[in-house]
Amino acid sequence: MAEISIFIPVYKESEFLEKLLKRLINQGTNKEIFVVVDEPTKKTAEIIKKFKHCVKFVVSSGRMGKANALNHVASLSKSELFLFLDADVEIPYDKNFLQKILDRARYADFIDIRKEVVKKNFLTRLVYVEFSAFGLGVWMMSRTIKKFPVINGSAFAIKRKVFEKIGGFTSVVSEDLDIATKVFVEGYTSEYANDIKVMSYVPDTWREWFMQRKRWSVGAMVWIKRWYKDLIKSVVRHPQISFPAIFFTFPSIFFIFANLFIPAMFFPGLLNLYRTIIVLFVTFIMFSIVFYVFVRRIGFKFKINDFFFFYFFYSILTLAFMVYAFIKVFVVKDTSLSDWRI
Repeated sequence: MAEISIFIPVYKESEFLEKLLKRLINQGTNKEIFVVVDEPTKKTAEIIKKFKHCVKFVVSSGRMGKANALNHVASLSKSELFLFLDADVEIPYDKNFLQKILDRARYADFIDIRKEVVKKNFLTRLVYVEFSAFGLGVWMMSRTIKKFPVINGSAFAIKRKVFEKIGGFTSVVSEDLDIATKVFVEGYTSEYANDIKVMSYVPDTWREWFMQRKRWSVGAMVWIKRWYKDLIKSVVRHPQISFPAIFFTFPSIFFIFANLFIPAMFFPGLLNLYRTIIVLFVTFIMFSIVFYVFVRRIGFKFKINDFFFFYFFYSILTLAFMVYAFIKVFVVKDTSLSDWRI
């Protein structure tokens, strides 16, 4: 019987799938690998033919949707531990990769794996900082309260009994956030495994990035709308953790709060004319130091020039997407996405 079941969803094709399968197959752990494919292309059909003797493929000529597809293949598996991997990740040259996850599962029901972005250009360097900020927030909650309500779902593990208890994935835009919150609400133990990592290939053009962020932001607002009561309870119970996690993800909020609450009397005379600029750069320096210390502690690299653009430009842009999504979901009451099926 397999010790771990691995599930990889693919829509049409993925240029990284073959490499991912080769490295998974070379793992020494007793495993079963499932790839669920919606609307496969000729390239994907060739991969299926090449790996059909050691990988279980579930193919649909139509579009099932990610949540439905993963729930289906999970029901076909036999192991007690599930590992979900997106088709755009790469696991390291480490034959103990799966064994490390199995070892962590002895102590945790839900395991988030560190995602390190493959840096190709200016945009992907900023996304690298974003992923490290998000990971830092999850790590802080993992270390202090042993659970977290959010996750980047491109690589994570969950025990079968927990997956079945919470009803698997829900058919929503951000099914990863939703399953993390269900685990959180039920009180299961979660861990951020910063010593286990995958490499993530993210959109490297602004056009692709905008399309993805539009979907992610709407998905996040739908998630908030569904879970806001439980999320508010979490913030109230653990403000010392919740607020820093939010600030790390959206540092522009940190500046806004600082600018609102630092009294003007600290800026006498002419200094008061430059209050906003002074607060902006002082908070940047403070935030940079804290961020540098902590992200290096969990295994990420820090480059001040990338962080500068992340802080002053990228985080403001992502916050703007969240404002757009808030208006769309809560005011207009429109949760539709023309380019995505749930």
